[in-house]
Amino acid sequence: MLSALFGLGCWCVYQQILPGVSAGIVESPGNKQTAEPPFFSAQEVTNAAVSFNLHLSASAPGVFYLAVRDCLVSLEINNRSLPLSSSPICTNGKRIKLDLKAYLRRGINTVRAEIRSQAGPTALDLEPANTDTFIFSFRLQLLALLALTAFFARRAFSFLRTIPAGLYSVFVLGVMLRLVYFFSTSWTMRTNDLSGHIEYINYVRHFWTVPQWNTGWSYFQAPLYYFISALWWNLAALAGGDLRSVLRGLQSLSLLYSTGFLFFALWTLRLLGQMAKPHFPLNSAALFIAVYPGTMLSTVRISNDSLAQLLIAATITLAVRWWMKGDNTSWYSAIAVLGAAMLTKSNAMIIAPLPFILLCFFPFLTWREKLRLGGAAAVLLVLFYGWYFVEREYVQKQEFFIGNLPVMNRALFVEDDWSSYLVFNPRAVLEIPYVNTFTDQSRRRFTWEFWYRSSFFGEYQFPGFNEHLRTTLLVSGMALYLLAALGVILYLRGSRHQALPMFIVLSLFCIGEIASRVKVPLAGAAEFRYTVFAVIPAAYFFAAAIRQNRLLHLMGLLLMIAFAVSAVSFLGYLYLSPGQASIPELNLFG
Repeated sequence: MLSALFGLGCWCVYQQILPGVSAGIVESPGNKQTAEPPFFSAQEVTNAAVSFNLHLSASAPGVFYLAVRDCLVSLEINNRSLPLSSSPICTNGKRIKLDLKAYLRRGINTVRAEIRSQAGPTALDLEPANTDTFIFSFRLQLLALLALTAFFARRAFSFLRTIPAGLYSVFVLGVMLRLVYFFSTSWTMRTNDLSGHIEYINYVRHFWTVPQWNTGWSYFQAPLYYFISALWWNLAALAGGDLRSVLRGLQSLSLLYSTGFLFFALWTLRLLGQMAKPHFPLNSAALFIAVYPGTMLSTVRISNDSLAQLLIAATITLAVRWWMKGDNTSWYSAIAVLGAAMLTKSNAMIIAPLPFILLCFFPFLTWREKLRLGGAAAVLLVLFYGWYFVEREYVQKQEFFIGNLPVMNRALFVEDDWSSYLVFNPRAVLEIPYVNTFTDQSRRRFTWEFWYRSSFFGEYQFPGFNEHLRTTLLVSGMALYLLAALGVILYLRGSRHQALPMFIVLSLFCIGEIASRVKVPLAGAAEFRYTVFAVIPAAYFFAAAIRQNRLLHLMGLLLMIAFAVSAVSFLGYLYLSPGQASIPELNLFG
């Protein structure tokens, strides 16, 4: 308890000594306005000047990342001009790393930057660099305190001691890795449709209604995530938080959701592992999920992906628990969480058949009892989701399931044929490791190649990541999935009751991937973020395969070590690299 309190105190101190950026002034020809950080011009201009104050405590960072849209012309701190390598510096979205120790002082520092936009409004954001000595050492101490707190918590609380030590350690490791990614990732980095999600949240916090589906880029999305985020935004505003702190808080919510996803995924593995005799290699399966890069990309993303992934994982866990115990509490809880997932993101419908299929195969109920449970579940889902369906279909008359489909760039669509769903070329994956939704040269039309690449790197490019580590990550991942395929074959040949939930989840994933691409042939329809839950059955069947004999166990262990080392190395690369920043155009009315 003392270590937890000490860690919380250190976190509060850390937040207090971070640099404070005041509201500033954005000037452009014929216009002058006050703005909160991050700074945006209110209109589309070519040139703008941003002036603000930077407040520093006695102990504060001196190395910063500067993100501009699109070019930095000049920068002055305390009326001293910084020498720039070129003028202007146009970075194409890459953040600029600046050592400002010689220009900063304790207290208030005046900053003035001249920026140039090549298209759209100008924007600027300034934040401490991850590699700054002060920031790095403080974060390292926080992680050490977290590990220490987790260790003492397990000794102090008896319910934590019921969790196997290895599984508990893997969970703590997974949480720490997500914190590292949280520390290293700005709200502007590696995100999808950021301005659309923020504007949806902002709309809800003003009007507390579901918006008309075709009046905003993301307004067609299910509303639960946006209502929760809007409530948090208003609470943060009441506490005096500026826009930057609000956005960072929304990232913190996503970190919480991602941690919840990990918790439920590992709980599912433990439940199934308890049924598996002889020894089930639970720790190896859990490590597969804990370090998987794609499960972390939504950790700090301001979007409904993170909450949807949590709720889908919780649905799977509760359905598995009901399959094992047959208790009504687990059944109705699974249905309620499923309804919440469908109110968060439409791709949750992929997993909707799971509890009902399990109900059909459950051996300890009569058909009359099954009909009663199934009917009650259907009524519960209608209560959760039915009102929203009526609102969109009959009140708002939504024409498209994906509401922004009519205005999407036509270059995102692909020509599909049978090969799109049958071809997976490992050599091509290694030669073209990153996806590009706009070019066929990236083999974007091959569904499983696209899904596999995006499961590590999303829709982003990382040319600076070490080629040997990248190859190790991709090759070891392929080998682990091959072992998972062996586990599926063994399941089909052996006892089927124990693994039926995971086989159904895997089948629903495959059907959903193909159906979504057939219905809407978008390259990005096969992206991993829509079906993150697929790693749960993959981890389970991998463990089911390597428990067959010592040779497979040793092989799986070595592959898992290679996979974990290369995955953590990739996370380290993300921390040390300034990365790309995509400062969006925000229309925050009111």
